[in-house]
Amino acid sequence: MLKTILILLAILIIGTTLYVVISQVVTKVDWKHISSFFTISSPLRYTQFDQNPATRATTLQNNTSSQNTHKEPLPEPPYGFTLSDLSPFYNKITISSFSQSYDQYYPSIVSLRVQGAVKEGINISGWTIKGKRGGMLTLPKGVKDFSVGGYNKEENITIKEGEYITASSARSPVNTNFLLNECTGYLNAMYTFVPSLGGSCPSFDTRVISNFGGACQSFAQSMGGCRVPTSEELNRFTLPEDVACHTFLTNINYAGCYRTHRNDSNFFGKEWRVWLNTPFNFNRDHDRIFLYDNNGLIVDEYAY
Repeated sequence: MLKTILILLAILIIGTTLYVVISQVVTKVDWKHISSFFTISSPLRYTQFDQNPATRATTLQNNTSSQNTHKEPLPEPPYGFTLSDLSPFYNKITISSFSQSYDQYYPSIVSLRVQGAVKEGINISGWTIKGKRGGMLTLPKGVKDFSVGGYNKEENITIKEGEYITASSARSPVNTNFLLNECTGYLNAMYTFVPSLGGSCPSFDTRVISNFGGACQSFAQSMGGCRVPTSEELNRFTLPEDVACHTFLTNINYAGCYRTHRNDSNFFGKEWRVWLNTPFNFNRDHDRIFLYDNNGLIVDEYAY
């Protein structure tokens, strides 16, 4: 009996000693460090170190490049062409509309428009429009600052964001191409433009006519929409007290508007009017027409 008790007591003492020792060991172990040996690597890292050195280097380089660079998607060339046929201005200027007329009283018209953010002006003079089945047009130079009766210097036509070109097969009524401005609506009274130049012109300050006779003030205020007084209307104000009024009315035209508003910050418009003075000899039924830059590279395509 005594022997059994001694054995149990010995087992109890040994067990207690082992518990104390194990507890001290557990508290001192760096389990984070040990767990790192049993952590499964990510698929990318596993693949890298599973490869041979040459393949692993290529994988790492490609992975780094894809993370640090962002390439714009390549444009899709028109059918039958390749990327090498495309102009640096491809899709920056587009053929927005095309109308081929067979009416002798109404011209054919093609319109070009700038697409997207184009801050620097793009020179389009000398560019061509060609049909797949024949026909060609060449875009000419023009006058930015058009003056009636003055010297109009032709220069390359440059267009940027928000601007566009309306090119007609007709002959220019003023023998040149020009950029529309605040006052060009008055030219409709002097020349026949097809289509017309629009009818929005600056209004005048009513304080300027406040000292005129009542009839003159009423007539002046009735003028609008770029209308120019006729000779008959001007002859209604020939009395001595109407001298100032008559002078004012005779300056309601393009030249008078130009002198008054030329330095306005918004004087120049967004539209160029171009007259090609040649018929559009493109296919009557269907065709693909292409806009080419001065290097013969494709800028845009239009199918009809």
